[in-house]
Amino acid sequence: MEFHLLGPLDVVVDGRSVPLGGIKQRTLLAILVLHANEVVATDRLIDELWPDGTPASALATLQGYVSRLRKALDPDGENGGAATIAFRPPGYVLTAPAEQIDAFRFEQLVAEAEARASNGAAGEAAALLRDALALWRG
Repeated sequence: MEFHLLGPLDVVVDGRSVPLGGIKQRTLLAILVLHANEVVATDRLIDELWPDGTPASALATLQGYVSRLRKALDPDGENGGAATIAFRPPGYVLTAPAEQIDAFRFEQLVAEAEARASNGAAGEAAALLRDALALWRG
């Protein structure tokens, strides 16, 4: 599974893009991916999804979004029942290794390029920066 944030939001499983639903559901996923492996409080998610006022149904709607995203990320239940998105009080956490998230890979490549450049390896640094830039889509 790959999470693409650098360009249009996309999740790729087995070489295919996963349908992610509407704008609020996609926004929820983007927030969780940006904070991968960290619990994001339910209150914060609700505030981010409804910045102009919280509807009475916000918690139930959020739970529905999470349920649909879980199904989208694991439609066949092949991940052994381990939810990619889990409830952990006081909110939700998306569990994903950094190498599955293009924005984190970008940061790692840039940091490595800076280290190589500071050690006088300009050619290696340039190659790493080209690899980092290649992660951007659109």
